[in-house]
Amino acid sequence: MRPMLPRSLCVASLLFVILSACGVAGAALVSVERIEPNTAAIVGGVKLVIIGTGFDTSDEMPVEVFVGETPCGDIVVHSSTRITATVPASKTGGVVDVIVRRSGAAEARLESALCYDDGGSWQARWYRIKARASSSWRFMRQGGVIMILLVLLSIFGVAWAIHCGLSIRSRQIMPKPFLDKLSGHISRSELQEAIDACQSEGSVFSRIAIAALQKAGEPPHKIREVAQAAGSREASHLSQKIGYLSDLGVISPMLGLLGTVLGMLLAFKTIGIGEVGGRYLLLADAIHQAMITTAAGLVIGIPAMACFYFFRGKLLRIVTDMEQVSEEVADAIAAAGDEE
Repeated sequence: MRPMLPRSLCVASLLFVILSACGVAGAALVSVERIEPNTAAIVGGVKLVIIGTGFDTSDEMPVEVFVGETPCGDIVVHSSTRITATVPASKTGGVVDVIVRRSGAAEARLESALCYDDGGSWQARWYRIKARASSSWRFMRQGGVIMILLVLLSIFGVAWAIHCGLSIRSRQIMPKPFLDKLSGHISRSELQEAIDACQSEGSVFSRIAIAALQKAGEPPHKIREVAQAAGSREASHLSQKIGYLSDLGVISPMLGLLGTVLGMLLAFKTIGIGEVGGRYLLLADAIHQAMITTAAGLVIGIPAMACFYFFRGKLLRIVTDMEQVSEEVADAIAAAGDEE
């Protein structure tokens, strides 16, 4: 009987090691990535969505959710990555941890995950801002390198639309004070003073006027031709400026489509090598991530094209007015040149 004791101890030790390893493995399976929303009102409860891994209850082990030390109710495990639970009301505002336990053996904790809002908490406002930033970052990360390019294009598009809005204006292209000053110089045959005024102004119409003034004394049709040529150059330059918005509206959706095609290729490659295991839900998730870039490309491209058409119509009206004023100025310069 005595020799059996070491063997029993060995078997017991082996079982203890196996059970401990299983416990550690089970604990490692559960993790919490984020919760939505990350703020809750003190009065009344709110439904909380917990995103993570290891929530599968196929082994019929119950899942428990705690906010701080307070248990949540109405716990529903929708999948291995998603749980919903009702957060109880609280008496005081502040930040608490969210804990997910499975059968009391495995536990996952997300520290400072939820902020109880008392209605005027700066901390709750900060948590909302942080949630939006985190959501935007996840959106970008899912799109990969293509998404980074689209973000850069969106920044350029916003900046360029603001630039066009400031520059494609009648009072910016043909400032009325400058036109009155120019008209006064020309009516008094002060052509050199008119040239000096154009050089100091630096607006679009001043460049047209100075081209016509430099031909003073020549036949009227020659002055008009010079003014028309200068006006065509300036109109072409302004059209090219708003044309960048059109290019952005075409390139962004195409770039988004490229990201989607690359993402779907990777998704089907994953199926081909057997990593997905035929689970259509994972395939749908992969395609969802791939479609993000197309959505982002359209979100950038549609406003860019809308801005392009808006500025194009506005520019056409300004150019029409500019042509009429150019003809009047050319005739006035021709008349002033004849007087000299």
